[in-house]
Amino acid sequence: MFKGKIRFIIVGIAVVFLLICLMIILYNKNSVSVYAQTMEMTLQDFTNSDELFDSDGSMTGQDITDFANNVKSKKDGDEITDLDKVLPIQYVRYIEDDYKFSYFGQEYGFLVYHHYFRTSNTALFSLFLRLPA
Repeated sequence: MFKGKIRFIIVGIAVVFLLICLMIILYNKNSVSVYAQTMEMTLQDFTNSDELFDSDGSMTGQDITDFANNVKSKKDGDEITDLDKVLPIQYVRYIEDDYKFSYFGQEYGFLVYHHYFRTSNTALFSLFLRLPA
């Protein structure tokens, strides 16, 4: 009879210990996810101002019109830099054929279209910007 009570107490303590560990793990997981969300700029952050942002969230001193004029002045095949200051870079990276995504904020908007050419094994994307009037 005494051994049964000891086993019951040990099992009870083990269950309480496991529940405490589980709560600690879940609490830490949620706090990490909240931290990650505050570090990333949202689409709204990008498009609510016509100013361009660096990866750390600071303003670059250029605006979306400067970027558009810079792109217009380039020749076909020239590299376009600072694209990550206009929209989050994950929308530029190839996702799948015929992938389309658009977002229109307060100051500007964009439409991204991905296309895969099977014959040349090449993935391209098109970007259309709607600039402030």
